[in-house]
Amino acid sequence: MPEIPGSTINANCKKCDADTPHTVLEVIEGGKRIGKVRCDKCRDEHPFRRPKTAAARPKSKAVKPARPRRPSKSRGPGEIPAEEAWRQVEAMVQAAAKQPYEMDKSYDKGEVIEHPQFGVGVVVNVLSPTKVEVLFPDVRRKLVCGQQPVH
Repeated sequence: MPEIPGSTINANCKKCDADTPHTVLEVIEGGKRIGKVRCDKCRDEHPFRRPKTAAARPKSKAVKPARPRRPSKSRGPGEIPAEEAWRQVEAMVQAAAKQPYEMDKSYDKGEVIEHPQFGVGVVVNVLSPTKVEVLFPDVRRKLVCGQQPVH
């Protein structure tokens, strides 16, 4: 599954001399490869390097973050704007099958959804079993998901 700008992955950081969580800053080749990343520990920006240890590599496609981050009102330092991130994944999103957004469904990272109010977006992060972060053409939004319908 292709990575999305703004998502978190494990990568090797030469400055920290370790495999650490990194934020994806750039994807290349139409979203097929990771270009630039930023170390979440030391904030160093560098080309993506695969983790050296097998333990740092994800064992399954669904990688949950250790702890969801608190939402912030503005972009974090070094975070790329939503418009730029959207330009990097736009071709991939247009080619993908879109599914209608429903609050009672669960979503995985990389899925393309169509929201009735916000339009087409791509799931960037799964923050919890009931919340996802979605990149839309103009903004990142946190949406509720996996909710049981009230009768």
